[in-house]
Amino acid sequence: MAAVAASDNSVMQNQAQKSQLQNATAAGKVKSDPVSPKKTTKILSIKDKLEPAKIYKIKVADKRYKVQVDQWESDSLVVHPVHKPEKKMKFHKNQIEEDAILEKRFSQPISDILTVTAYAGIAVLIAVLAF
Repeated sequence: MAAVAASDNSVMQNQAQKSQLQNATAAGKVKSDPVSPKKTTKILSIKDKLEPAKIYKIKVADKRYKVQVDQWESDSLVVHPVHKPEKKMKFHKNQIEEDAILEKRFSQPISDILTVTAYAGIAVLIAVLAF
């Protein structure tokens, strides 16, 4: 008897939810269009690709540079070579080849390997000194 009453309650709740949805649709609160919106691909400009304080490999006039971006000044990119912040370079956005831009990213697997190797070396050193 309890199972029948529970199923009656669930049926009544489903009907109440359907009627609320229909009322909201009629009032214009819920979109009834089942078609999903088209995904648009955004084409990034060179200013969006080269962000300040990040390291990139860029190609300018058939020369490769490994640089850290400082800032954009109008249409010119101000950079400095990696590990040489005193030497500033300025390139116009039309000089930089967009398809040759590479971003330097942190490598988690290499970092993990180095960490494990360092810990193992320390453990071996402690074991040798203990005996």
